[in-house]
Amino acid sequence: MNKNKKFLLLFLAIVIVLIVIIVFIDFQRKEEKTFIFNDFAEEGLMFETSFEEREVIIKNLLSKKYQDNKEIEVFIAREEESHINGLFFINNYNNQEVFRGKFFAIVDKNIEIVWSGDGQIDCSILNSYSFPQEMAPDCF
Repeated sequence: MNKNKKFLLLFLAIVIVLIVIIVFIDFQRKEEKTFIFNDFAEEGLMFETSFEEREVIIKNLLSKKYQDNKEIEVFIAREEESHINGLFFINNYNNQEVFRGKFFAIVDKNIEIVWSGDGQIDCSILNSYSFPQEMAPDCF
């Protein structure tokens, strides 16, 4: 009888340790999944539109600013959280490039271009919108 009690206690201890390990591992997995899910499941335009749709939106915004020219090509270089930067090229009627520049945009419920042009980037504007260093290394 004494051997059976020891065996039963040892068996229960092993089962309890295994349950604790399984619960711990499961909790870690759920925490990782939640982290990944939260990174990509935030509300806002960045997560409700495709990459191509955001390029079209930026193209339309730049077309309004540079309305003398017909064709604008937009290339998004980097997207992070609520920031986008990239390049744009404006072509004339003969499809010859007449202007090129950079753009920096913030994204929330809309896309807002906060700086665009071909000259010196206004770092005070980018810093006021907390652009990451990787997007504008000359400003840091």
